[in-house]
Amino acid sequence: MSSARIILLILIFTFFQGLASQAQDARLNQFYAAPQFLNPAMTGVFDGSLRINANYREQWSSILGNNPFTTLHAGVDLRFHSVANDYFSFGLNSMLDKAGDGNFQHTKVRLGGSYIKQVGGEGFSNKGQFLVAGAQLGAGQYTVDFDGLWASDQFNSSIGYPDQGISSSDPALVGKNGDTDL
Repeated sequence: MSSARIILLILIFTFFQGLASQAQDARLNQFYAAPQFLNPAMTGVFDGSLRINANYREQWSSILGNNPFTTLHAGVDLRFHSVANDYFSFGLNSMLDKAGDGNFQHTKVRLGGSYIKQVGGEGFSNKGQFLVAGAQLGAGQYTVDFDGLWASDQFNSSIGYPDQGISSSDPALVGKNGDTDL
């Protein structure tokens, strides 16, 4: 892989990581259905001892055809009684996010835990008041398929679609389709 592609990849990852620190994930519109993904302190905050959730979302398939934005998320968490009316919880959640023609893919796996301290009320009920602290530790990976990317100068207006056989002058795609590397 050329140094220009490596630099571009680092810039793309830096950009998307910056977006991730500003918002949870724009493609999970029912974020409350993925509580551990939303906030690690939500691990174990439910009525019961086991919770399993799964989410799937596909969008823009009418525009992108075979390469829509697809998000899958799954999680499981367990809550255990500690002392008095306090609890501790452990959970595992994972996400796979794929986007567009470049098949930009983001995969995450996280292990989380929380401690639930009762500060008022009776038991784990609607009248109970709790203070919850949680943390997550995880790993993730970003990938992108440069062969699926196209630049605006590769758009063929006579057919209304990009033609990747046309050479691009875009520096990010130089080296693709037989062009010379930077």
